[in-house]
Amino acid sequence: MPIALDRDNDRRQLMARVTGVLTIYEALSFLQTARADPAVETWPLILDTRGATTSMTPEEVEAAVAVVDAIRRTSTIARGHVAIIADDDRLYARMVLFETLLNEIGIRSARAFRQSGAAERWLDIMQGGKVFLSAQRFTTRAAS
Repeated sequence: MPIALDRDNDRRQLMARVTGVLTIYEALSFLQTARADPAVETWPLILDTRGATTSMTPEEVEAAVAVVDAIRRTSTIARGHVAIIADDDRLYARMVLFETLLNEIGIRSARAFRQSGAAERWLDIMQGGKVFLSAQRFTTRAAS
């Protein structure tokens, strides 16, 4: 099934909904296109997979991590945080693996959750910290 992507312009946030079976092909396509528009590449993203399952293997998750790493290497700006919500045990395990492998290569902007409330709170905290750090850097430069 395709992944539906919506923009919340008021909150400056992306929301994606996965239905059916998430395959590696859909995951790779999504990773390469969801934030292709420079206007949204720094926006936080909620990837809601509740009710979906996956056919992805651990090796395919590694391939997805390689794609994210390649995007990071060619990007001039850090992308927004990603909160992944999964209630299917296998899909959740794959998303935790995805998060873990990203952490191992220094990308700490994605996290897997079981519940939407926890995911939304984490994104709010991460975005608040990002705004604080940006303001702090601006203030430091202005004082120099």
